[in-house]
Amino acid sequence: MRVLTLNCWSEGQDFEKRWPLLASELAKIKPDVACLQEVFHRNKASVLQKAVGHSTLVLGEKKSGLALLANYPKIASRSVKFKTKSPNENYSRYALWVRLSVGKTQWDFFVTHLSWRLPETHIRQRQLIELWNWIEEVNGGKRPCVLAGDMNSVASSDEMRFLAGKQWLYLSEDGIARVLKAHQPFRDTFAEVNKTSKHTWSYKNPYTLRADLPERRIDYIWLRPSGKQTVVSSALCFNQPMKKTFASDHFGVVTKVK
Repeated sequence: MRVLTLNCWSEGQDFEKRWPLLASELAKIKPDVACLQEVFHRNKASVLQKAVGHSTLVLGEKKSGLALLANYPKIASRSVKFKTKSPNENYSRYALWVRLSVGKTQWDFFVTHLSWRLPETHIRQRQLIELWNWIEEVNGGKRPCVLAGDMNSVASSDEMRFLAGKQWLYLSEDGIARVLKAHQPFRDTFAEVNKTSKHTWSYKNPYTLRADLPERRIDYIWLRPSGKQTVVSSALCFNQPMKKTFASDHFGVVTKVK
């Protein structure tokens, strides 16, 4: 199974120019599952679905911008809005869950896009814990699980280390301190098979120059196996210009799981 994640930056600069390039490249890669962020219009999602030729298209709530394309039948899906909201964003953040029938096995896929401001790691932690609790409720380690999206966090951050089972998260709600650890951690598929880190928010992409933000890897495909699933490969995608134009301001990640 080949899984892809990409922040499509759908209403950003050169939107109408970039979208056909995005569809063309997606058709070349042809992942079995594509976990997409910043896809705010069904007609644009349908363009991508037609390009890649997949039977399944699932969209999150309209304002979430989350979408999933798959070459497998959908069993169930749901979208949720996080209670935690950045005071510096005039919109909410969401997560999308889709359960797919992959041969004889059911897989759970979660797609999300966490708050982006650098100092707001505490916001991302709370959003991630909301998502974690939902994953435990829906999946609970009973079937293979993939979590993908634009996390806006580096791998060394507390929230990403929490996902990997390497860090406790400390919360204080209503004056009561709570500690949470991922007892069934996820595996960072890119880090698992690449000795050196690479940026998905990169100065090689001129679109990143619009924002005064450091280069870093903030887009992930996380795997929590339930059985003998292993990571075969993981690499950047959408990291080369097409007709001198990049498809998005982010590079994507594509991971092969066996």
